[in-house]
Amino acid sequence: MISPLHLQPARLYQQTDVNNGKIWKIKNIEMAGDKSLRPCRRLLALLSWYCLVANLMKKLELYLFILSIGLCTFVQSEKTIDYTMTTRQLVWSITTLVLFVSIAIRLIKRPADVDLSVVKRLIFPVSVCFFLVSAVTLLWTHNIGEGFYEVLKIFLTIVYLFVAVIVLKDKETFMKAMVIFGLALAIYGIVNIIQENNLGLVRGPMANKNPFSSALFLFLPFCLYGILKGRVLSILTAVLLLCVIFTLRTRAVLLAVFIAAIVATFSNKKAFYVTIFCIVVIGAVLVFFVGADVYSTESLRNGRYDMWSQTLNMTIDHPFGVGIGSWEIYISKYIKNMNDFMISHVNQKEYFTRPHNGDLLVLAETSIIGLLLYLGIFVTALYYTFKSRSIYLYSFIIGYMAIEFFSFPRERPFHSMIITVLMALAILEYHRPVILKLPLRLRKPLFAYQHKMALAFAGIFVIGLLSVTIYDFAYRHKVELSLHRMYKAVAREDWDAVLDESDNYSILSDITPTSAPIAYYMAIANYRTGKKEKSFELFKEAERVNPYHVYVLMNLGHAYDKHGEFTKSVEIYERVVSLYPKFERARKSLRHTQNVQIINAMYFMNLFMKG
Repeated sequence: MISPLHLQPARLYQQTDVNNGKIWKIKNIEMAGDKSLRPCRRLLALLSWYCLVANLMKKLELYLFILSIGLCTFVQSEKTIDYTMTTRQLVWSITTLVLFVSIAIRLIKRPADVDLSVVKRLIFPVSVCFFLVSAVTLLWTHNIGEGFYEVLKIFLTIVYLFVAVIVLKDKETFMKAMVIFGLALAIYGIVNIIQENNLGLVRGPMANKNPFSSALFLFLPFCLYGILKGRVLSILTAVLLLCVIFTLRTRAVLLAVFIAAIVATFSNKKAFYVTIFCIVVIGAVLVFFVGADVYSTESLRNGRYDMWSQTLNMTIDHPFGVGIGSWEIYISKYIKNMNDFMISHVNQKEYFTRPHNGDLLVLAETSIIGLLLYLGIFVTALYYTFKSRSIYLYSFIIGYMAIEFFSFPRERPFHSMIITVLMALAILEYHRPVILKLPLRLRKPLFAYQHKMALAFAGIFVIGLLSVTIYDFAYRHKVELSLHRMYKAVAREDWDAVLDESDNYSILSDITPTSAPIAYYMAIANYRTGKKEKSFELFKEAERVNPYHVYVLMNLGHAYDKHGEFTKSVEIYERVVSLYPKFERARKSLRHTQNVQIINAMYFMNLFMKG
């Protein structure tokens, strides 16, 4: 018999629901202090610590999620060419992996804590189908490295959508944090505007004016949510955000603001008429202080209309798509059909890496099937918001679609994260947990085991592919750092430094942000340092990476000239002339090489006659 003197209290944490919240209570349990019962005490201690850690993990997931958005709003590296791109992609991918692993651990330990029924919502199958269609186009894409990179970004977005839906159960804390981030970004913009004399130089923490303006727009739905709740800080933040947006005068974002305002107030006649009146007043004020240039369509007529029409021609020529990541390669084939403004690309004054229309980009690269699936993601999200009557969501999702029609915000990590968060909130507003009631014949251990194994394989696949994504982003960040130093070396004509910095590329990243192959710069550096044979091989490699780049072709033709291969040189120059009919330098080189061919033919004919 155990003496009462040996009884010791043990503590066990119990979770209870109070007012839809979660409170942890400590229950004292009298336990014998006999050595034979020590394992039981240890087990209960482990359980109590697990309960604390599980609850802490759940809280930390939300704070880590908020932190990731904050970092992707402001973190930047001036040592890369685009100082916001690769750094933020690394932050985004790493935090997504950490959050997914944390959710997976919670799912293993406490399955009821994670609502997996959400993946049955239509938006997830549509997103996965878009990912698969994009991945299939890798089979015929010209640049496998860029295509693989784009596919990984799509995959990351889908996982992030799942993570956001699971993590954002405490919506109020997240909304307040987003309003604070929006306020900080608006103040950043105001300071930047005061410091710069030229509005074109105002870029905030977003690389240039256009993505900065659209980033300001993407904070407005969180402010509207707070305004509907009567929060003063949300009103102040919205006013500051709109002031900066109207000061920057980015036309696509102004249009998006007006569309979002009209859609948000459409169901209320009085508010709708007030909105129309405000739009007219704001438009008149802009004309008075800025002039009618704010509504000019010159840039649309001079540039974007040409790119759109030629992108449609590209789609007609390639009905299954040119392959994801290959638009920037193939567009050079269609420059000859563009106006003189666009042909300045030949003189390296303009570079085309996107058609300034996200929908057309998807159409050209992944075919009409890819476009329908991509639009299906937005349509599904809008359906959820309309059914749940979430004004703050559907009005700004439509506004984002307007921006994407004139730009390509999806390329930026921050913009992709925020639109994904808005879609996650749309799912949460609409979704109700589904309790699966299996028939008796399926309630067998074998079925349960198979179900768990399927989840385990899915989790391992996601974690593995996220790890590959992080590696790819980290490698591209390393290449960007090297390219930044390489450009500086080219400017000071330090060709040895160019060779050192450009030797870090591989098939994962073999093209610069301006569509020029990295091998092209290596070829020039080798030529300048006297390594002409290696330079010749590198020009061939550059031509394989981008067979339509004007200066790659011109230098390759020149290299064939130097090696006496005039027939191939003429073929190269004829390709340049067919791609760029108004490029006079190519015509001169072609005529010169043809004259050399004629002279050589006459010389050998004379030798033959004399012999």
